[in-house]
Amino acid sequence: ATPEAINNFCRDIGISRNISDIPYHKLEHHMRTHLEEAAERRLGVVCPLKVTIENMAADEVVTCKAKRHPGKPELGTYDLGIGNVVYIEESDFREEDHKTYYGLAPGKMVMLRYAFAVKCVGFEKDDISGKVTLVRCERVEVAKPPKGVIHWVASEAIAKKAGGERFGPIRAEIRMYESLFSTENVAEVEDWLADLNPGSLQVVQGCMLSAPFRSANVGDKFQVERVGYFCVDPDTSEDKFQVER
Repeated sequence: ATPEAINNFCRDIGISRNISDIPYHKLEHHMRTHLEEAAERRLGVVCPLKVTIENMAADEVVTCKAKRHPGKPELGTYDLGIGNVVYIEESDFREEDHKTYYGLAPGKMVMLRYAFAVKCVGFEKDDISGKVTLVRCERVEVAKPPKGVIHWVASEAIAKKAGGERFGPIRAEIRMYESLFSTENVAEVEDWLADLNPGSLQVVQGCMLSAPFRSANVGDKFQVERVGYFCVDPDTSEDKFQVER
């Protein structure tokens, strides 16, 4: 939590002589409110799914401008590079479409955030697990952008292409934190050790973050668009980039 969020939380709850319980979501509210204002935006995917854009040349690199903060135009933009292979979030693809779903599905179009529209023309699955391992798309020109907008990260291969050297992504470990206890009010539980939430920490390996994360320092805070708020973990080293939500 940031100092500003904690100070705002303390001002909100005030001082009382009576014993009272303060819901944890109040603190979370102030953390999100402050980070919404203060955190710059970046792109990243927690569970990467490979996407090939089949009508782009293998050596083609398109440069896109991404906003550092949508509410602060004075912060300017940063560059992203996109080639014929990108990675999206696994949850942004479904084998069957639905009218309330705005991600990728066979025959459906979406916008790749800050880039262009693509249409799904096929996909491949692992023969044993049945899991989707590859989505095949084509870049399409549209007069009106589709409603669905999804985030993405370039593949490592882009760094080997002319003009794409600075766009290579970072492989990272993400630590996802949830409530430490299963019960909202731990004071009402007789055995607080038994109430510990076994899912309070989930460590996810193999995540992918966009190239601008390379300049991030320990403690820097960002909003990974459509995912959440993250900061660079103190355990980050040259061998392993770690962030925590």
